[in-house]
Amino acid sequence: MDDVPQKVAVAFTKLKDEFDFPIFLRKLNGHFYVYRGKSWWDKNAKKVKSSQEYVGRLLDDGAFVRKLEMFDDKDLEVAKAVIFARGGEIHFPQRDSQEVLRQGENALDEIDRKILTSLSMNGRAHASAIAKKAGLSVSATEYRIERLEHRYGIRYLAELNTHKLGFIQYVLFVKFGDVHPGIEEARTAASEEPKVQFAALTKGDYDMVMYILDENSETAMDTMVRLRMRSPLKAYEARWWLSPISLNYGFVPLRDAFLEKVLKGRIWTRSQETPRPGPNQLMQREFDVIKALNSDGAKDFSEIDADSDLPPNTSRYTYLRLKDRMGRINRITITMDELPMKYLGIILLELKTGEAAGTRAEFLNEIIEYGKYANKYAYEGDIGSPQGIVLFMPVMDDREADAALEDFGRKFKGIRPSMLLVTTALVGNLCYRRFDNAYSRQSEILMSEFKEPQEKKEQYD
Repeated sequence: MDDVPQKVAVAFTKLKDEFDFPIFLRKLNGHFYVYRGKSWWDKNAKKVKSSQEYVGRLLDDGAFVRKLEMFDDKDLEVAKAVIFARGGEIHFPQRDSQEVLRQGENALDEIDRKILTSLSMNGRAHASAIAKKAGLSVSATEYRIERLEHRYGIRYLAELNTHKLGFIQYVLFVKFGDVHPGIEEARTAASEEPKVQFAALTKGDYDMVMYILDENSETAMDTMVRLRMRSPLKAYEARWWLSPISLNYGFVPLRDAFLEKVLKGRIWTRSQETPRPGPNQLMQREFDVIKALNSDGAKDFSEIDADSDLPPNTSRYTYLRLKDRMGRINRITITMDELPMKYLGIILLELKTGEAAGTRAEFLNEIIEYGKYANKYAYEGDIGSPQGIVLFMPVMDDREADAALEDFGRKFKGIRPSMLLVTTALVGNLCYRRFDNAYSRQSEILMSEFKEPQEKKEQYD
């Protein structure tokens, strides 16, 4: 708006810093009015919808005349009912989705980052606890959470400790010959194997990448054989590499097919030979809680009790036991399904010599860097075939990916850095979140082995 008096513009800038929610200025009949903007993602219409609420008026001298009362949503509905009952009408000016985006709907400030970190570390945290960390009121925090949920498609889920459940993580690389399978053939092959948690077609040194959970190296080889010899991929000439993953950062969400077809087989049944559960077995109620929270980490425990026909408070007790005593659930966390990323890049750091030079501390610090919205890397791990390291990087800007590859090549000698571009995600999802890296294994190594100063750990439970 070009014709805003200087005093009005200065006053409006100050107001934007004072309010805990986004505001914008409108000129009507020569006067300037301040409105609060609200937006949300309409799943049915598959687009951003928005509404506006009058906040107050700015006079030409910069004075702000606040609306007499800031109604919450419930009060607004009551006021609307009164107006309609008396024959009145209500008209709210609307903005289309493109205008919403033009006005910075994707902006992420420091308060939003704190909220995303709190949700990533404890997706079941009460808004009052998050409000203390963010330095906001509870109502302002609830508004921010709802806005972030709609903006980034936040989904709540359980971060399961697959090692404590008795499974090892593997990565599988495939390089096809001159003829490649179609997308649906590749998707069918990956989706029909429940041990595949994530699969994608890629462009680069390899044509397909899969993340697999298996009991041991022998059963993992059996899984690879099934994929290669008994799936639609069997007709294609290809080379396959399978490697366990160690010292990983981040996690990959588990598919429902894995829970139903693999983990469900671990449910313990009392018998004379097995009077109590074995080390990798689950009780029925433990499986029920894991399955429910894997699908919806914010689901109320009373609902889980009802759905699983459990006595009251059983699922809550079971969850705490799985989390605090058994370590099979690390936490309830989030993933951002609508993260504004250009593409997913898979960085491979292949060792060329046995004396790869570089500072390990530098590499550990690189892994736990933060990106603009989420952690810089969604997942990382050491692999043995090809020997090196694999990193899954959500790329917001091409310059980020180029800079990461250049940094790896410059800082570490004896490695061959390369990147695979994910062209088609076939099965599963990665977890995009803002994990507090003070709790990462990498930070623990930096403090214990390299004597880096200990970061202050926020409490999220």
